[in-house]
Amino acid sequence: MIIRWVKGLFKTKGPFSITIDARKVVNGFKKAEKHANKFLKKKVDKLADNTLRRLKSATPKGHTGNTRDAWVIDRRHSDLGFNFEIRNESIIMKFLEFGTKAHGPKTKKLLYVPISKSAQGGYKKGLKWGTDYVMTKKVRGIKAHGIIKAENIVAQREIKKILDQTRTKLINFR
Repeated sequence: MIIRWVKGLFKTKGPFSITIDARKVVNGFKKAEKHANKFLKKKVDKLADNTLRRLKSATPKGHTGNTRDAWVIDRRHSDLGFNFEIRNESIIMKFLEFGTKAHGPKTKKLLYVPISKSAQGGYKKGLKWGTDYVMTKKVRGIKAHGIIKAENIVAQREIKKILDQTRTKLINFR
């Protein structure tokens, strides 16, 4: 395998002696490492962009679209590797991912449920019952969407493909 990478690696002296030029081996590995790092950085950046795009499209838009827009990507490239972190800091994302259970009021007889944006801050004088808000004994829970869980499976599959492609590139490197 290594013989294909570096020309002039082995020098024979007589019928029984072989000398290996270690500098050529090390230089060959350094070239292959630079090539692999360049290839991996490009692939990891593309994976990060695709993952972010899929997460945004899978997140429901809702009233404002703020939860969908709250996805951010943090890329950390160093000598040790290429990392990225995608997160959504919206508190609503927790409810979308894991769901909620059916619940009612804890201390009062009825639960205040805002319908319009103007009623979301709590009751104010001038709000209309049935248009801006309703009072109810209980509300249904939100079914878990599992957006992050599903995307994690897809991303892991893509990472395996990238590693296989990198391994193939290294084997065929000249």
